[in-house]
Amino acid sequence: MAKSKRLLKQQQQQQKNQKQNKDQKDKNKDKNKNKKKDQNKQQNQKQKDQQKQKQQDQNQMSRQNAEQLLNAAMLKEQETQQRLKQAMRQPNKRKLDKNW
Repeated sequence: MAKSKRLLKQQQQQQKNQKQNKDQKDKNKDKNKNKKKDQNKQQNQKQKDQQKQKQQDQNQMSRQNAEQLLNAAMLKEQETQQRLKQAMRQPNKRKLDKNW
């Protein structure tokens, strides 16, 4: 009788241990899944951030190009204005014929 009680207790202890082991394995699996999800999330966020930065860089380059074009146009306009002023300052030399 005592022997069967001992065997029963051992079986119950083994079952309890097996259940605990299984529970621990399941927890570890869930942890790993969550860890992978977090890593994927972080990687996706990093890629989005890189794409956003790249887009901002491209926009910045476009802005710089636009500023260069604007500066060039303004310089050309100033040169044109100076030529016009210079032309207006010089008196026109006309040859006058005297018919008197």
